[in-house]
Amino acid sequence: MSKSRIAAFVCGALAVGMSSLALAYPTGATVSTGTNPIRSAAGVMALGSGTTASDIIAAPTDQDLVITDLWLGLVSNNSSTFCDSFIQLVGSDGQSYGAFSMRMTQLSSNTKSGLVDFHSSSGLLIPAGVSLSLSFQDRYCSSLSHFELPYTISGYLAQP
Repeated sequence: MSKSRIAAFVCGALAVGMSSLALAYPTGATVSTGTNPIRSAAGVMALGSGTTASDIIAAPTDQDLVITDLWLGLVSNNSSTFCDSFIQLVGSDGQSYGAFSMRMTQLSSNTKSGLVDFHSSSGLLIPAGVSLSLSFQDRYCSSLSHFELPYTISGYLAQP
């Protein structure tokens, strides 16, 4: 058999062998095999009415929740205002799962928006059975009745 035929045979065998389905599995906790492992929640806290949004998202009792994205905004309907604040993700187990600082200044047409834009490939791990609340803490705000805190949070379910 000539070298070119042997090379063609080897190349053909490799091509057939490589055409099969390749599978990759993550190390560590695996993503849920449920029909929809993605979870998200959104809302707006009117800070003049309260500074806690309770149970905004929860991990089921049999799966962990991994928060990968969080967006928080601080907006005001007043043309001249200032707010320096601290926002915390607090679990129903009493633990803090995230803490963010926000500052917003609005003087007539000169606005510096308060914004938290969190993205993480590893995420914030929320244990099975724990629900999250969003807690706003006023370090110094001109008047909370003028402020709203829109939020969006998302992640995925994983096996504990």
